[in-house]
Amino acid sequence: MNVQIALKNPHTVYTNLDYIQGHVVLNLSNPASISNIVVKLEGESRTRLMGMGNPDIGERPRPRDELHKVIYQPKTVFPDASMEKIPGRNAVILQPGHHEFPFEYKAGLFIRFASLLTASPIGGSGQRPSLLSGAGPLSSAQKPAPLRHVKATLPPTLNNFPGMAEIRYYLKVTVGRKEFYKENPRVIQTFNFLPIEPPRMPPSSAEAYARRQHEFSSDTTSQRIKKAMSISGKQKDIFAPKITLDARLPNPPIITCNEKIPLRLLVIRQNDSPEPLYLNSLQIELIGSTHIRAHDIAHNENSSWLIMSRSNMATLLSSKKPVRKPSPQSEKTAVASEPDRPEEIPIDPTAWDVRIPNSVAPTFETCNITRKYDLYIQAGIGYGSNHNKNQVIIPLRLPILVYSGIHPPPALLDAMSSRPRANTIPKKPLSDEAISNISAVNAVKEGRAPSSTSSQPARPAVHRPQQGQDDEEPPPSYEDAMATELGPIDGPRDYQPPPVPAGAHGFDSGDEKGRGRRDS
Repeated sequence: MNVQIALKNPHTVYTNLDYIQGHVVLNLSNPASISNIVVKLEGESRTRLMGMGNPDIGERPRPRDELHKVIYQPKTVFPDASMEKIPGRNAVILQPGHHEFPFEYKAGLFIRFASLLTASPIGGSGQRPSLLSGAGPLSSAQKPAPLRHVKATLPPTLNNFPGMAEIRYYLKVTVGRKEFYKENPRVIQTFNFLPIEPPRMPPSSAEAYARRQHEFSSDTTSQRIKKAMSISGKQKDIFAPKITLDARLPNPPIITCNEKIPLRLLVIRQNDSPEPLYLNSLQIELIGSTHIRAHDIAHNENSSWLIMSRSNMATLLSSKKPVRKPSPQSEKTAVASEPDRPEEIPIDPTAWDVRIPNSVAPTFETCNITRKYDLYIQAGIGYGSNHNKNQVIIPLRLPILVYSGIHPPPALLDAMSSRPRANTIPKKPLSDEAISNISAVNAVKEGRAPSSTSSQPARPAVHRPQQGQDDEEPPPSYEDAMATELGPIDGPRDYQPPPVPAGAHGFDSGDEKGRGRRDS
């Protein structure tokens, strides 16, 4: 028996609202008894971090795993509703030959976690009893902490932290055999995913900025401090300049994958020093911070992409600060003139006229993995004729958002802006312990002793979900319901996740069976 997945018009990168179509190809050399053929579209966010252990009780450090299903859509392609099974049997005998079974999925918009039939306790070895293994209830020390679920856009593919953090999407086909002693053939085909952008704010003139000020020290070794004659014949000191370096982006600060950075760099003079300013070096980096969480353990991994780096530029920024001369009318009047406005010297943007690498994933957040970005700028600025010696490296760091460049369709934006909103937000009912604590505090304020029995009026019974009930799959959101009527998005999808480092070990195959992990 040979099982394959044949995709129809496969994309290099899939995105939201895309149709994922294809066939399950089954080649048989002998008759086979098949119970069913199930196709699953799955996306998972998986993390694994090493726990500290408890030396007081002899517990060794062990890995802690956390797994969230961001997509889980099973579909039975065989037998279909029109086929009748053989009477008295729960399987269908397929004759030798070539068999094809079509399937079709449509990628949604948001994370919709799914509760699977297995859940493993806290810890990574899988030796403790499972919640559903029939080994009895877990003690309070063994019970896992509740998982955190977020509602966000589906995250991009992430695979450059093997064995620690991974986000992957795949199609999985399982052929169910009637005989329990025969293995169920299974095939998995992965694909890359890049989400659409969230709605952008209308353009405005507001800017987000990072700013740092610096005052140069006078070069006494070369005897730069001396007297100079001005036009009026008076003497004045030649002193070092004082500057401010600004990095500005349109607010909110957003850069787009595989596009140029809309960055403005300004050098602002803060005093009247006539010394010329030079730009000697410039380096721009994109710093990505990945926050990885596995239960109560957290870890940060930093990545960097070099956008541009130039040295020995010796670019003249400004020879001197222009001095505004008072008008003749202001000389006649005794009104004091306004102070000079600091000179803003823009740096030529052609220095960073490059595109963001296509290996950069957009900003995203899942239940256990979060990616954020900073734009890190280092500018080497000097002054005077000896500007290579009289220079300083000024660093700037600006938090930014990275978008994928795939714009949502206007119909989806209209649907999201016109969605119905509830007028009131239901409040979470107080627990009995909280009510008793409030009663005791009120009794102390009133000068009476708190009683052991509550004097509060009887309340109607409030249903509190039991453990595990809050992990049920939520109903489709309004945006997901509207997205079913929209077609695929036509936009750039030039995204190539960073390759897995050579020799790195990822998550082992035992995790496919649910060993040593928690599913959500």
